[in-house]
Amino acid sequence: MKSNQSALSLNLCNISGIPVRVHVSFFLLLAWVAFEEFQAHGQPIQEVLFVIAVFACVLLHELGHALVARRFQIQTRDIVLYPFGGVAALMGEAKPFAELLIALAGPAVNVLIAFVLSFFIDLSSSDALLRDPGVLSRIFIANVVLVVFNMIPALPMDGGRVLRATLALLKVRNATLISARLSQALSILMGLFALYTGNPILVIIAVVVFMNAVQEHVHDRARSVATGFTVQNVMMDAAHLVTFTHGQTISEALSIGIKSLQPYFPVLLGDSILGIVSRETLVEAATSEEEGYVSALMEREFQTIPAEESLENLLIQFELQGDIPLVVVRDGKFAGLLTRDKMLEFLIVHGLRRERDRLSQAPSESEF
Repeated sequence: MKSNQSALSLNLCNISGIPVRVHVSFFLLLAWVAFEEFQAHGQPIQEVLFVIAVFACVLLHELGHALVARRFQIQTRDIVLYPFGGVAALMGEAKPFAELLIALAGPAVNVLIAFVLSFFIDLSSSDALLRDPGVLSRIFIANVVLVVFNMIPALPMDGGRVLRATLALLKVRNATLISARLSQALSILMGLFALYTGNPILVIIAVVVFMNAVQEHVHDRARSVATGFTVQNVMMDAAHLVTFTHGQTISEALSIGIKSLQPYFPVLLGDSILGIVSRETLVEAATSEEEGYVSALMEREFQTIPAEESLENLLIQFELQGDIPLVVVRDGKFAGLLTRDKMLEFLIVHGLRRERDRLSQAPSESEF
């Protein structure tokens, strides 16, 4: 069971135990750059190599985040290179001081690259540097731009994370909300400037910044609601699940499963879980004329999680992997299933209850 993001990304290499992937859309960027350069000057190879060199700097930037995060016991699932930049998928929430250092690590790498390159280029005349730059000069400029752009105080960029971490360290309440609101304001200004100058790329960036700021705020609220709950509070208990045995035929499983609203069905051998079959897979297999056993359809690789695990710790995991069911175990035995939709339903209900309780406890106008 792989997420769509993983399916659209190609493995590039593995650096210090961190998988590095390239999103397929990145090759569209290279093709577009090659076409534009061929149309203009008839020599696309040099420009394509320059873009690759810049994204090598982006990769080093993301490795800076990942390696510093590792110092705080936060692992990185992978680094994915997109046409708009790179994303290091950290598998954990960082405390404010850790988030500050992790956020600064990426731009610090670009500062170091620019510093090293400064020994090989002529910086005596900024006009000459911008008017007729060589390859190294262009890479130097690209790294300076990466630093300046990433340090804009808007989420999800590094500057926004630095701002949030700083506010949290100063004990400012609602640090994420303040950072998100500032990010949205900056993205609106960025969008207006982009429309005024007719820059479509900047418009897209402004929209991405705005949406990510909203997502950061929603994620912060979800984490607040999840605090104090465990997987056991949310999971679909094994006793209430529709399950299949490994020896059941597909038609038998379908006749049972079609009466249930479960999206996933455990396949059991006694009390042990052998795999999981999705409702979608079961229905697709039922259209085939060939009869078979449900065990042939099940996904044998699945993730397990203890029933005592904090619900707060699962938020990032579901965000990264998509709607992949988790097998819940208690004392080493199958205890239930947990899906992202089930968790979101739980968070929404308890978030509404919390808001209702807060409003009911607020002083009424007559009390003033």
